[in-house]
Amino acid sequence: MAAVAKVSSSDSVMILNDPWTSLYGYPIRFTTDCPSDLTKGSASGVCSAMIFGDWSQLLMGSWGNSPDVLVDPYGNNDGGVKIIVFSEVDAAVRHAQSFAACLDVLTT
Repeated sequence: MAAVAKVSSSDSVMILNDPWTSLYGYPIRFTTDCPSDLTKGSASGVCSAMIFGDWSQLLMGSWGNSPDVLVDPYGNNDGGVKIIVFSEVDAAVRHAQSFAACLDVLTT
């Protein structure tokens, strides 16, 4: 989206401009948790997923009082200490209409 012009003319304003903090006036965040190897049509393995939503409609519940912390001095092969934190959380969507997913954003 940083290489696609908003207007199909000689306009140099792209859909996603630097600094990459908003998209069409909405705040934008990036993550590596969405797949980036999706396929659509002849674009094989180069499409990404994008989620647009009102994140205030996502409900998260935490089970238990606090996260469980486990210190494992034998888990690393390099002599370091491995620390594992486990927390039980659940997520639900208040209104499904508040979210949309696009699975074919061309990334190359």
